[in-house]
Amino acid sequence: MTSPSGGDALPPRLGGDGLADLWDRCWRAMARAGPNDWMSVTLRVPLERDDTRRAISGILGRPIRPGTAATTVRLGELDQLLLRADDAWDLRTVVEHRHGPLPDRAADAQEQADAIAAARAHARSLAPDEPWVETWLTDLDRGMLTRLHTRGELELLSTAARVLAELPADGIPLPALASHVTGDTKALGSTTLAGLVLRGIARRLGEPAPRSTAERRALWEATGVVPDDLASQVLVLNLAPTGSALAGWLTEATAAGLPFRITLQQLARQPLAHGEPGPVFVCENPAVLRAAAEQLGTDSAPLVCTEGRPSMACFRLLDGLVAAGADVRYHGDFDWPGLRIGASLLAATGGQPWRFGAADYLRAVEQVDPRSPLAGPAATSPWDPDLARTMADVGRTVYEEDVLDVLLGDLAGSAR
Repeated sequence: MTSPSGGDALPPRLGGDGLADLWDRCWRAMARAGPNDWMSVTLRVPLERDDTRRAISGILGRPIRPGTAATTVRLGELDQLLLRADDAWDLRTVVEHRHGPLPDRAADAQEQADAIAAARAHARSLAPDEPWVETWLTDLDRGMLTRLHTRGELELLSTAARVLAELPADGIPLPALASHVTGDTKALGSTTLAGLVLRGIARRLGEPAPRSTAERRALWEATGVVPDDLASQVLVLNLAPTGSALAGWLTEATAAGLPFRITLQQLARQPLAHGEPGPVFVCENPAVLRAAAEQLGTDSAPLVCTEGRPSMACFRLLDGLVAAGADVRYHGDFDWPGLRIGASLLAATGGQPWRFGAADYLRAVEQVDPRSPLAGPAATSPWDPDLARTMADVGRTVYEEDVLDVLLGDLAGSAR
């Protein structure tokens, strides 16, 4: 209902400070309940002031004793009492007169749904024409998109699609990518936009959404974006290239059989010239490199550790080693993430698997105690298609730590 004609002010019996709190509570309760349900709502109204007690007592037509802390008000009953007193002033008319129109939930919900659908469609038109895009947009649950709509930030979905369309990149710094797409170098820091983009990257790579700073950095690097060239590192043992101060530090570490961390910034500032051509072994887990350093020391073959998904520093280092004639040999965990890491690294380096085939998996399963079942989305093994099929059939994970003795034997034998 609209306000009564000429009713610019509430009748005296409905105005005044004594009833202000009642009308405010009624409006909020009616807004929450919606137009079809508010009549059944019961409110508990505090009676902290005598004028409030007397005014509500008069409206309800029943005595309320002095000192009463609160009273209950049924909105449907209150509406009928008001209408009986003056059919021009029902409860909705009163509260809207004081506090503005009640929200139209159905219309608001439809407007929100239309806005979200339009934002999805626009983002889909800007993103790469690849199957993962639809999965990315579907994964953005309605709660997240509703919050964006409420905050007036639905346009971030289209901006995220524009960022994703620029990927993969070729070593672009994260601030430069942000500036290129948005004009703001900090737009892809710890922001809502960055979260949307990273969910898309995770879908593109078949990975879960990132939960930690390290996981977020790894996803950026996996698409050729450099979030921090000092944080991008690679762990090595017994590499002795030549050509720069960095090469000198590596040579000293090799002479002592000590692990060494190299940053992407160092590799960019101090390029490594080629050293001795030959095999360079690559493992996934630092436990392998740690054991090689402790048990073999200087007698270990050159070893690079990806520490999970390879960083840009890792790929930069391996690119240089391959160019120098190194023969990359990779081993990882026998689980689905290990296969994905192996596929990307072997494809990038032209390397060979290191005890990382179907026969190796079956031998390892026989030799180790039962492990946890394989979990997550399955992966392929292009270097040995039987490996992925065999793992799916057996359904068990084998970690590098389970075959450590075999790996160390190879490292010692190759060094000799």
